[in-house]
Amino acid sequence: DGPVGGIIACANACLPYLVRQPIQNSELLQLFVSISDAVNEICSSAARSVRGFAAESLYMLHDIVMTVGFPTDNANGYSLQNVIVDHFYKCCMNLASQCGYPGDYFKDLRENNEEELEMERNDVRDVLRCVSGHSSSGKNQSNPSGTRVAFCVLVKLLEACAQPIMEVGTEGKQLFPESALHAFSALARPLHTVALHYHSSNSAEVDRPLSMALEIMCIAGRCIIQAFGQSHNPNLLPLSRIYSLATASLSPAFSSLGTTKQHEAGVVQALEACYQASVLSLVHLPELSSPSTLRSS
Repeated sequence: DGPVGGIIACANACLPYLVRQPIQNSELLQLFVSISDAVNEICSSAARSVRGFAAESLYMLHDIVMTVGFPTDNANGYSLQNVIVDHFYKCCMNLASQCGYPGDYFKDLRENNEEELEMERNDVRDVLRCVSGHSSSGKNQSNPSGTRVAFCVLVKLLEACAQPIMEVGTEGKQLFPESALHAFSALARPLHTVALHYHSSNSAEVDRPLSMALEIMCIAGRCIIQAFGQSHNPNLLPLSRIYSLATASLSPAFSSLGTTKQHEAGVVQALEACYQASVLSLVHLPELSSPSTLRSS
């Protein structure tokens, strides 16, 4: 595997060890950051075969973080929680930004899907879903420090996904990048977990990611709706497809939030945008109702 395999082996051995240390200091945190930077280089590689090495390390570290309590005291103004959150966040966004569709991917719809690309996109979704809350081992964990890390990662990922979508109207752009909505759609299960927790907490901190998710769905849907009324844009097909996926994935979270007075109006607005965008997609893009060739290609 060469140097890439060596870096991942180092991350697999060292990062869990550093998390388990009962006392944190600036030297240990700097070592964590240095290894994290190297893993991020792998995640941002232009080569799919290189990026594929990163998932194992992220899953392994996530399981350790969720099962082993770690100190949250600051060391010279920076905490282990901060460096872990930054590590997961940067790795996820690098992976998500590198698995977008090529510009001509949907030019000839008679062509079969590129299975390796579609499989990578699914794998990246799994990584984002895992590190922002869902345990890769399938076990329900209640470690407070790990839960806190997952929540902070979720918020940072939502902010990163929201930024290019929110900027569409202010900067005169017609559409936002598909990669932002693709990454956002992967966060549906963690958002549902947060929505269920909101019923018992009603805290402003928990409310923030939920409100952000509803706003993203509203603005993204309105952008797609407006784009259908303008000249044909080849980017509408992948955006409409992933928006429909996000709508379906977020349905459980919508169902939970729709029963709360604080979010009832936001859910209605989001669902209106989802419904209108879905109808226009079926009218203007009948290809979206065709069966996928992914399993047969």
